[in-house]
Amino acid sequence: MNGPEAFERPAERLPQWQADRLATLLAALDGVPVSDAERRTLTWLCGFEAHTVEHLAAVIRRARARSATLATRAVRDEAVMADDQLITKLAAWRADIGAAPIPEPGENLGGRP
Repeated sequence: MNGPEAFERPAERLPQWQADRLATLLAALDGVPVSDAERRTLTWLCGFEAHTVEHLAAVIRRARARSATLATRAVRDEAVMADDQLITKLAAWRADIGAAPIPEPGENLGGRP
């Protein structure tokens, strides 16, 4: 067996070069919980060449950045939807009470040029 399952060496007994590579991957995963089995797999991956580990860390960082961007967009879109719903309710309420409709932006108010 030569995969991650066979790799049971504790991090404190790793060669420095491999510990440095593991630190690179763990830094890219900052805040993401990692199980013991996943940590063994990451340690095994760190036995590969440095550029392989650096490329994997870069992909993880980009995926995290993309996830954060999508989450920000989702929050913004939800706020816009809430605003649209509020405007629709306000317009319906104004119509119910017989008030003048809300003018569109740039609409001429009061007949003035």
